[in-house]
Amino acid sequence: SSLLPKLLTHLHSHYSEPLTLQELADYSGFSKTHFCRWFKKQVGESPMDYLNTIRLQKASQLLHQTRLTLLDIALCCGFQSLNYFSRKFKEYFGYPPSSVRLSPSDHSGNSQNP
Repeated sequence: SSLLPKLLTHLHSHYSEPLTLQELADYSGFSKTHFCRWFKKQVGESPMDYLNTIRLQKASQLLHQTRLTLLDIALCCGFQSLNYFSRKFKEYFGYPPSSVRLSPSDHSGNSQNP
């Protein structure tokens, strides 16, 4: 069906908003339980894990390309708290977001990181 591409586009367009599982289930027309099961079967991870992945990848781009504070980046990528953002970032990338800002080599302008 065409629901999955439409839903993924929705997630990529609205990642910065405080999306809830209920809203995503409503958007898809499923119950929360059915939605979670369906999404995981289609994509291979839970809807919230997928959403966090989008948010973390965007946050990484902003860390490398802007001078926004960690809090501003967390908030504009849809995270409600800096602690949660930092914990998820470290789980995903293997290093804390603050370390990106400590290393001047990350801002040398080379385009090896997409």
